Amino acid sequence: MPENNQLDEVEQRILNATKDLFLHYGFDKTTMTDIARQSGVSKSTIYLRWKKKENLFESLIWRESREYTEDWIQRIEDDPKGGTYGAWMRHALGAFFDNEFLRVLYKQDRRMIGSMLERYGIEEMFTRRMQLFMGFFKQMQNANVVRKDIDTKTLAYLMNSLQYGFIHMVDIIPADYTPEMDDALIMMMDMLEKYVQPEDGGDSEAGKVVLRQFMAQIRTMLDTIEKK
Repeated sequence: MPENNQLDEVEQRILNATKDLFLHYGFDKTTMTDIARQSGVSKSTIYLRWKKKENLFESLIWRESREYTEDWIQRIEDDPKGGTYGAWMRHALGAFFDNEFLRVLYKQDRRMIGSMLERYGIEEMFTRRMQLFMGFFKQMQNANVVRKDIDTKTLAYLMNSLQYGFIHMVDIIPADYTPEMDDALIMMMDMLEKYVQPEDGGDSEAGKVVLRQFMAQIRTMLDTIEKK
């Protein structure tokens, strides 16, 4: 499959239809006939590009991951303080919550993912994500964005746990006790700034340089996994 920015109109339409159907009916209950009908193309057209439904699912993961990455970095670039740790984390979670497909995927929703849950690519993606974040936090320390006395492995673990908790809490806590997401993200940012950032707030512009490099690594990671 070509990269997301090179996908033609038909391929985008097929992937959009696939996403809608997977989210509504789940992977196992969606057929290639359903996808053809929803996208308005023939099944033969779909099979020319994807040999089976699993391949479509994987292409959708990579497309949505790229769109999330681009949304995330754009929010950072638009924010004068986007390179600081608190702002970076707020934008990461904000962009993530705006992507329904990845949110459901990260929750490992069996209704949506079905038999795809056990596939190697999903676990591999999350493992590499942890490895990337550990290296990223070390670079953020060198750029004076994260305190140098913080253990990067522990920080990567806690930040992934925090994201996991944010995603799952909405299914556990009643709506009356659930705050607005923006309010929760702002409070979280304030907490992170007090503990993770240096006392002077850190160097936002240096942080943006590290973040651009980090995003390039993520793009490379996605390309590498997708070609397997």
